[in-house]
Amino acid sequence: KAERRQRIVRIWSAGCATGEEPFSLAMSLLDCCARVGADAIVPTVIGTDLDRTALATAKRAEYPIRQLEQIPKYDQMRYVEVSGEKFTMKPNVRDIVRLQYLNLFEDPPIHGVDAVFCRNVFIYFDRSLQEQLLMKFYNSLRPRGYLVMGKSETLIQEAKQIFGEVDLNCRIYRRSHE
Repeated sequence: KAERRQRIVRIWSAGCATGEEPFSLAMSLLDCCARVGADAIVPTVIGTDLDRTALATAKRAEYPIRQLEQIPKYDQMRYVEVSGEKFTMKPNVRDIVRLQYLNLFEDPPIHGVDAVFCRNVFIYFDRSLQEQLLMKFYNSLRPRGYLVMGKSETLIQEAKQIFGEVDLNCRIYRRSHE
């Protein structure tokens, strides 16, 4: 009997606002599953935010039709349902996205993740809070996990000891120590 080997992939979108990023990540994971075999990967995207109103929008997974142009045509066919002046994410996308309230500084972080996407969040915090956040992300990541920051953000000097550069232009870093 052949043994099935599944890889659980967990991605945390910290500061997900109205959910566009977690759903985009989910579509990418579904594409990856299709390429390597649907049974090989068990994907989950966890989107967290402090803004309960934004999270309510994310949980509806419904957006104005004008935003549809941001999704490639091929993905629109597979992952989106259009109805009048709005579109919603199909169940196959919604099923792998978990959305929840989380205060990055007061609540325990999400643990055991392969990647943390925290884009355009650091710009709101001073250096001391950025350091706290980077340590939380470091502790949340599995060994050799990835941190993705926004284009306008830079890794503070102290964090370069625990995160190695993967792609500086895209602000992708990797957890350095085991």
